[in-house]
Amino acid sequence: AYEIRRMIAQGVMVQDKGKLRRCEYRDFCILVRSVKDKAGRYVEELKKQGIHVWSDTTLGYFDSMEIALILNLLRVLDNPLQDIALLSVLMSPVFGFTADDMAEIRLRDRTVPLYLALGEAAKLGNCKAAEFLETTDVLRRFSVTAKISRLIQKIYDTTDFIAVVASTDSGEQRRANLRLLLEYANTYERAGYQGLSGFIGYIDRTIERGQDFESANVLSEQSNAVKVMSIHKSKGLEYPICFLADLSKPFNMMDTYGNLLLHPELGIGLKLRDPERLKKYATLPYLAESVLIKQGILSEELRVLYVAMTRAREKLIFVVSEKNLDSSLRSLSMKLTGKTLSPFLLKNLGSYAQWLLAAALFHPDMGELRYRAGREGEGNVASDSSELRLRLFPPITDEQSE
Repeated sequence: AYEIRRMIAQGVMVQDKGKLRRCEYRDFCILVRSVKDKAGRYVEELKKQGIHVWSDTTLGYFDSMEIALILNLLRVLDNPLQDIALLSVLMSPVFGFTADDMAEIRLRDRTVPLYLALGEAAKLGNCKAAEFLETTDVLRRFSVTAKISRLIQKIYDTTDFIAVVASTDSGEQRRANLRLLLEYANTYERAGYQGLSGFIGYIDRTIERGQDFESANVLSEQSNAVKVMSIHKSKGLEYPICFLADLSKPFNMMDTYGNLLLHPELGIGLKLRDPERLKKYATLPYLAESVLIKQGILSEELRVLYVAMTRAREKLIFVVSEKNLDSSLRSLSMKLTGKTLSPFLLKNLGSYAQWLLAAALFHPDMGELRYRAGREGEGNVASDSSELRLRLFPPITDEQSE
């Protein structure tokens, strides 16, 4: 986010149909190996910095504030004796209960469920409690016969839910997510299901399985926005400035170990079990298959890295995050011989970052890296006319990120 804002502010020039112009958000692309776990974080942080961003997948729907809130309200309508869901609804911007309000209601009787304490407060003249109970009572009676999509629309209309939530940060996105919930509810009904309890159960089972719905995307791929996408989906596309992110993530080698390995040519490889010593030993077929499977994985990762590196037309920026850069560089340096990377070395490195750092240690422009790795000297520099720049950033604290 910092680099994008810096280049936009400085008016970095890019080529466009043979002419130079100042860079815009649409000229930037952030590529990651997998968007499942990472893309949402990049999108969220870029939005916090006021940068328009588009992603080819927008997960995290259930984690968004507005959807968590409306689902909790639906849970309260279905079963009002859920204290946590009820508390989140009461203290939301929609109903506006404060901590002092909740303390006053709860201190009268700490032993009963919050909903019953709310009813007692209403009887004693608490106007906010009485208004909330009246609203939820109307909605609960409506939910008995209404379709879930009509119930959700009724909530929006009765409570001004969309208007209130849209007045917060990222209001357009929140409004789109709430509208999208109506579409998900319609899809649920078209499948032949009905009822509030059934819909809440369906949502809860989806969350328990670790699954998610896609969030609404208020920007299109053609919008003036930074793109965040997987390397696989970027094939055939080019952008003036590309960031290759999450490069320090280790390669997934799960297929190379386990009690049983499968290979299309060698067949099955098993570990030998010794019941007397309670140990397992790798057999020769097992070791052979493990080596070939690992070689196949690394070959594929090398092809993916090539695709990623050829997406940039003008600037390619590698983003490497290391807990201890100097230690990592020294460890790599001890494995290097000559002025080239050997295939044997590449097979024993576990991430894109290690591959790239190992190669960078030979580059003429990377004197700072060689100094940190303890590899000073002309004999450790390869002949390379390409231009490579290094920028080191200290770890970002939580306070700085805010």
